[in-house]
Amino acid sequence: MDTSRFTFLLLLWALATSCAFAAEPLPAIPKSDRILNLEEVRNFWINSLKNKPIPKKPTNLHPERRAKWEKAFKQRDHQIQSIRDGHYDTAALKAQLTHNLAAYLAKKDEKGATITRSQLNELNLHLEKLKTLRLQQEAARKAIATAEEVETLRAKVSSLESEISQLSSSCQH
Repeated sequence: MDTSRFTFLLLLWALATSCAFAAEPLPAIPKSDRILNLEEVRNFWINSLKNKPIPKKPTNLHPERRAKWEKAFKQRDHQIQSIRDGHYDTAALKAQLTHNLAAYLAKKDEKGATITRSQLNELNLHLEKLKTLRLQQEAARKAIATAEEVETLRAKVSSLESEISQLSSSCQH
């Protein structure tokens, strides 16, 4: 197995265990005919978020604006750290493959485009399977909660039936 395929499969495995904290939409990768790697996509996002103009810090006359400003500033820093920590690697891989496919097509490199298209299709298929599994997991949780609620209600009904039977037997005496 060549190293690029191994790396891709390793990243797919990582996708199954990662989840991204959604703060602000990630910057779009500009079109170019340059082939990017995952680290370049991450660095582009980090630098774009760092270089995004920050609104002027509000004065103490408006504490609600200051709190909102501080929260936005912290969210940006958290998102940058999350990118560094690999929480956005799924999105970075998808952005990388999408960008590279367009770059290969612009260069008229059919072999590169075919390989990248295949990797992008594999990734999208994998993401759809994960989405389906998450939906099934949520449905299973709801079914379990409903079953537990039904069991609780059955126990209450049984208890009430028992009390009624005791009351009716005591009334007959």
